Amino acid sequence: MGKHFISLLKLIGLSILFSFSLSSFAEPEVTVKSLIDKESKEQEQHAAAQEKGAELKQAVKATAITAAVKEQGGRA
Repeated sequence: MGKHFISLLKLIGLSILFSFSLSSFAEPEVTVKSLIDKESKEQEQHAAAQEKGAELKQAVKATAITAAVKEQGGRA
């Protein structure tokens, strides 16, 4: 009976280790909340990119206006 008990304990220990290793390397489950969070994060990033693009356009326009004013000032 002693050998069978030890073998049973070994099997239980191995099964616990195996299930732990599977759960530690498993991919997280996809939930509706995670999908909504991901979508809202992508929308925020898109809005931020559009805002940066608008700021860049304004900076380029201001630089062009400044250069034009300097050029006309040099002609006068």
